[in-house]
Amino acid sequence: MRYLASGIRNTVTRSPFIRVDRVMRLPPVDQDTNKLIVRVHNLLVDPEGSGLNPKKFSRRQPVIIKNLLNGRTILRFVFGVGEKVPDFHGYGTIALDYEAFIALGIRKKKWRKPVDLLVRRAWPWEIWWFYWNHPDYGTRLVMRLGMLGFLLTVAAFALAL
Repeated sequence: MRYLASGIRNTVTRSPFIRVDRVMRLPPVDQDTNKLIVRVHNLLVDPEGSGLNPKKFSRRQPVIIKNLLNGRTILRFVFGVGEKVPDFHGYGTIALDYEAFIALGIRKKKWRKPVDLLVRRAWPWEIWWFYWNHPDYGTRLVMRLGMLGFLLTVAAFALAL
């Protein structure tokens, strides 16, 4: 088994995951409630974004971030660091917005202290569940109306047979 930066490659799904011990705040330009991004070290992000490299995350790939101390999880989209976050330290560091800190249960006094987080690729049903319970009412409504339309289409097709 090969190590992926600070995490170990998952041998079952061949997908990377990162154990995070330090979390930083995103700069104000990235802190938007609709962006939902997490910035990770550039060496952990596939530069082509093709998703063909199983050892790296693709750009804009949905990931699950889990706080191993209390079990809370959130969904965010991967971006590299670039020059947006100064003082970015190592592979075990990620940058999150304020809402992610609150959702993961990381208190303000512990922002600079070590944390125990796990970042991994999100499964399709986790993405679906996230949008089904999205905090933004418009996004949640669109997801539910889309599912209602799908179910009505399946019912109409079944009745037509």
